[in-house]
Amino acid sequence: MAWKSGEEMKLLDGMLKQRSGLNERIQVFDYAPRPFLLSLIRSAKAVVFPSLYEGFGLPVLEAMQLGVPTLCSTEGSLPEVAGHASINVDPYDVAAIARGLRILDQDYEVRRQLALAGAERAKMFDSSSYKARLLGMYDRVL
Repeated sequence: MAWKSGEEMKLLDGMLKQRSGLNERIQVFDYAPRPFLLSLIRSAKAVVFPSLYEGFGLPVLEAMQLGVPTLCSTEGSLPEVAGHASINVDPYDVAAIARGLRILDQDYEVRRQLALAGAERAKMFDSSSYKARLLGMYDRVL
């Protein structure tokens, strides 16, 4: 469960109870071991993460590293992590989220381009790139 997810989980639980058949289409996992999580991400058409607040955006980065297209929020750190390698939406704009979901669902070429761009963008965050940037910062400061 995510930080401050209580209200969202109540809403989701209510929807699952009210709408017939919805609970057969939506699976909620309290915890997913890493191999299972990676399998879920790899087999996804896209990872959708319209977070209102995010400390770093690891789910988006993990998806990009695995070559999975993403839709993410314009809030928090997500624009810095995803750059232009994602469909970026205002998380308060339901219509924008819906448009982004339609594009991801219906446009293979957009998904392909985002997957390639995301994998390339994710390289900025690998350990060797981080090490080089950190050394560069120390060189400038010291």
